[in-house]
Amino acid sequence: MTKILIPNSLPREEGDTFVLHRTGFTRVTDKDCLISELCQSDLFNLISKAGPITDLQLLRSMFTQLCTALHAMHQANLCHLDIKIDNVMVGADYSLRLADFGFVTSTLLPINKMIGTKSSMAPEILNERRSTYDGVKADIFSLGLILFILYFGRPAFS
Repeated sequence: MTKILIPNSLPREEGDTFVLHRTGFTRVTDKDCLISELCQSDLFNLISKAGPITDLQLLRSMFTQLCTALHAMHQANLCHLDIKIDNVMVGADYSLRLADFGFVTSTLLPINKMIGTKSSMAPEILNERRSTYDGVKADIFSLGLILFILYFGRPAFS
């Protein structure tokens, strides 16, 4: 698999893509570390502590931010393949940032490996008889699972 460097190369729409941006790089005790903007929490912790998002305007805003981030990635011919609430960072003002780009793959290449977190995968990825799948569609399915969790406060499938 080809390594793809992101996300600072993503095009910006209206000043922001809602993708976590790295601000630097350092080495700490033989480990490579990315330095990124500071976020208050992740979406998993927010939902775990506060429960579902009952304010529909806030829910709409949060989901729109995620859609904007994913759209920017897809426009750059990249699919995330590990979209889950743990990989969405939350700022103090409820601004969201999509993070963890370890499984990012080009949308221009067929994907034939099971990539991501099983509980957040589209059904076609889990189908052992499939030969390839569309990473963009898989990302959109995972985005729908996040919307479900935001609204109901629990996973769609157990």
